Amino acid sequence: MTDAEADREVRIAIARSIKTHGKIPTIASVAADMAQDVAAVDASFARMIDGHVFIPRQGSHEIYAYDPFCVGPTDFFVTASVVSGSGSAPGTRSASRRRSARMA
Repeated sequence: MTDAEADREVRIAIARSIKTHGKIPTIASVAADMAQDVAAVDASFARMIDGHVFIPRQGSHEIYAYDPFCVGPTDFFVTASVVSGSGSAPGTRSASRRRSARMA
C-alpha cells in the first residue's frame, strides 16, 4: 500500500470515528480501530499535517482541529440572535448539548 493509499484509509478512519463517537480521535484510537501499528498511523498523521489536512496540537501529531471540528473550546466566540457559543462546530454532539442546556 502506498503512503497516499494509507493516508486515505486513515482519513476515512478519522471521519468514521468522529461520526461514531462524536469527538476527534487520538492516534492510538485510530490505530486500534484500524488494527494498525501506532507508528504507521502516527506517520500518516505527520504526512497529513505536512499536507495541511488538519491542525495538530502544538508539539504533537495529535489532532487539534479537523475541519469543521475542534477538540475543545477555543477563544473564538460567536453570538447569533438567540444562540451563542465557542469552540465546537454546530452539529457536533458537544455543541448540541450546550445549546439544549441553554434553551432549557
